Amino acid sequence: MHDGRVIVVDRVSKQTGRIFPENVIIEYEQTISFSHPDTSDRFSWELPEGTLAKLLDFEKGVPYFVLRPASVADYNEWGCPNPPFLVFRYEKNNWLPVNISKLPARFSPPNLLDSAHSSDKLTADSLVTVEEMHSYLKASMIADSKIISREKINPIGEGCHLDTLINQDRKSESRIGHPTQGE
Repeated sequence: MHDGRVIVVDRVSKQTGRIFPENVIIEYEQTISFSHPDTSDRFSWELPEGTLAKLLDFEKGVPYFVLRPASVADYNEWGCPNPPFLVFRYEKNNWLPVNISKLPARFSPPNLLDSAHSSDKLTADSLVTVEEMHSYLKASMIADSKIISREKINPIGEGCHLDTLINQDRKSESRIGHPTQGE
């Protein structure tokens, strides 16, 4: 975490087999569990559909999660967040969406693998050490694997309109049953 403490994050996922011709594996359900580093309270959260985990950290004892839409279609369904991250804070026994401006600035480098299947060769025992995680992130060619930027970027898919990029406070109702990034 940003303060140098290390916690173990357990991930259980349901995955497809390899899908051809793209030769990819898609995680269609992910549950992440961890213990609070100060209280040892156990948390478990089934991530919203179409998201990838990027960061878990704590500010004054409050857990924050940063997720990223998994595909261009998911990005569009989440209302084209720009920057392309979804921030959640644990409050009142619930993971509530908050605007990225509420994410502490020191929460910048990702500390979670995007998915349980991020790399076949990362580890043989399913436990990723801090050193392996740093090596994985350093070797990644994807920019958002290195930093959670607060800067706006160009839209990555069709369906993202200029007003979406300018007016971040507008809430999208496009994903029924799932909160959008907002407050």
